[in-house]
Amino acid sequence: MTNQASSTTTRETAEKAKQAAGEAGEQAKQVVSEAKEQTRQIAGDIKEQARDVFGEARSELRQQAESGTKRAADGIRTFGSQIEALRDGRVDEAGPVAGYAEQARRKGDEVATRLDRDGLDGVIADLSRFARRRPGLFLLACGGAGFAVARLARSQTGSAPEPSSNRPSSLAPPVAAALPLGVDVGTAAPA
Repeated sequence: MTNQASSTTTRETAEKAKQAAGEAGEQAKQVVSEAKEQTRQIAGDIKEQARDVFGEARSELRQQAESGTKRAADGIRTFGSQIEALRDGRVDEAGPVAGYAEQARRKGDEVATRLDRDGLDGVIADLSRFARRRPGLFLLACGGAGFAVARLARSQTGSAPEPSSNRPSSLAPPVAAALPLGVDVGTAAPA
């Protein structure tokens, strides 16, 4: 009977161990499931907080940009008012613009005196020295001057030049040369 009792005890112990292992497995699954759920919740909270922080930062940047834009508009408006005051002869209301105008007048006088003294050769020498010292700025200034001259020329003509496709007369000599003798350019069908 000891064998039978021992075998029953062993079976009971094995059964209890199996049951404990099953319970431990279930508990482990439950712990893993809870950990996954908590991880999802934390990730969701982090995303929401990041969204909030990003929204606040964007709002703050927009407010700063609007404030800067308003300050720039006020500055430009003040500058315009100062120029108008200077134009109207109210020098005391012109603020620093009066000083800038005086500096520009003095620089203009200096340039005129130098042109009288050195002539065209002096201007060319000055431009050559400047181009050697600051080639990038020189090229940028040349491009700006070219653009300004082109705009001035365009405004003097009163209208923009027509695109070449709208000017058949500019194509007439090459087309006429390519047509057989006796075909009139005005009546020739396009190819």
